[in-house]
Amino acid sequence: MLTRAVVEVRAPSRVEDIRVTLPVEDESEAKVAKVRRKILEVEFLDHLAANCSAEVVEFVRWALAQTDDVAAGISLKWGEGGPLLRASGKMCNRKVT
Repeated sequence: MLTRAVVEVRAPSRVEDIRVTLPVEDESEAKVAKVRRKILEVEFLDHLAANCSAEVVEFVRWALAQTDDVAAGISLKWGEGGPLLRASGKMCNRKVT
């Protein structure tokens, strides 16, 4: 059985800022096929700007820009919920996501 949980972490992060919910799908929602797609960088940053401080957005922009430097050993892959940053190579002995 697969259970979907939504974990929200608001910045700045404290234990009180973390909320976990288990969404309940009604029967009509379950019958509708959901179309999933990768989120675009501009969409992600717009959503982030609407929900976080300018400092957080600038940090994320900086982190995403670091993936352009192949020597840094950070790769970027876009998914449905946002970016997946993976460190490898010189930064550590194994891949870290």
